[in-house]
Amino acid sequence: MWDSVAGAHEAMRSLGVRKDPAWSAIEVHGKKHTFLAGDSYHDEWPAIYEVCNALAAAVTEQSVRVMDGVSHC
Repeated sequence: MWDSVAGAHEAMRSLGVRKDPAWSAIEVHGKKHTFLAGDSYHDEWPAIYEVCNALAAAVTEQSVRVMDGVSHC
């Protein structure tokens, strides 16, 4: 599967096609927070990543299949 993904990415690069970065959004106390994949610009990004890692560990502990390279909070 990953070979075909790599091939698709290579084809996109050769054609000059750019993929927009993935993003997520969450609303807390009426305020919307938006994050780009790999974003470290948010003032509280260390705490955000800590929560994401804790959630991923809890999911893994429950024997739920987690896709490699994909994390969502």
